[in-house]
Amino acid sequence: FNKWIVRKSISNGDSGTWTTADTYFLTSGKASYPIGVATDSTGANVFVAGYAYNASSVQHWLVRASTDSGTTWQAPDDFSLPSGTGAQAFGVAALSGSLAFATGTASDAGYTNHLIVRKWNGASWSTSKDLQCGASIGAVSRPFLNIAFNTLSGWLEPSANAAVRAVLYCEGRGVTIVDSNHIYLSGVAYDSANYFHWIVLGTSDGGTT
Repeated sequence: FNKWIVRKSISNGDSGTWTTADTYFLTSGKASYPIGVATDSTGANVFVAGYAYNASSVQHWLVRASTDSGTTWQAPDDFSLPSGTGAQAFGVAALSGSLAFATGTASDAGYTNHLIVRKWNGASWSTSKDLQCGASIGAVSRPFLNIAFNTLSGWLEPSANAAVRAVLYCEGRGVTIVDSNHIYLSGVAYDSANYFHWIVLGTSDGGTT
């Protein structure tokens, strides 16, 4: 089965300089997948995002963190929605040991998909954004299109557009931290006609709203 393995180099990735920094699995005999990795400017704080299967073959969102360049690792952020049916973390970014964001997707008890953003404050993880796919603005399905960045107030969400079909699935894929207030997220969604759309979300208050 696939194990969660993180490799590191202290010499610009030169051949022969790589060592294994972390080997992890959630459940023995079940696969674990690290997907995204990020460090802060010091290189000491390392975050690895991914997912793993439990004994019942349900996917768990996992983010592993190290504060000593990968020598030791903390217990992972093991996230799922209440009575959830699976979750995956794909992207992660770090500004410091006290500020990081991870994004991915999670399904609730009714198998409705959610785009998730989780925030690390140096002590614990919390959900910064939970965007349910197929949610409505008035009587119009949220399309994940027509995004403008001229003004940002909290997490900027796409405006409604009657020409766009209902979104059935969405997930966060990548995160960029400009500073402690401005964070941007990229992702993907597909609609009821199986057309794919790209997503860009942004916040100007550190993900508080």
